[in-house]
Amino acid sequence: MELISFILDRLHEDLNKIKKKPYIEAKDYGEDDEERGSEESWENYQRRNKSVLVNLCHGQFKTKLTCPKCS
Repeated sequence: MELISFILDRLHEDLNKIKKKPYIEAKDYGEDDEERGSEESWENYQRRNKSVLVNLCHGQFKTKLTCPKCS
């Protein structure tokens, strides 16, 4: 898995159309702004990463951790 991840990362970097990546400061979004934060984060990611691999393989996941004892 690590080998495949390494190879895909190298291919992405070689195929990336963005050569001068702009600096984008990370923002902290609260639970109320999850959807807006997700959209802005994805747009910022795409400003720095544009390749065939991003179109085919990259995306976002949403996870939630809940304590089984105290909910």
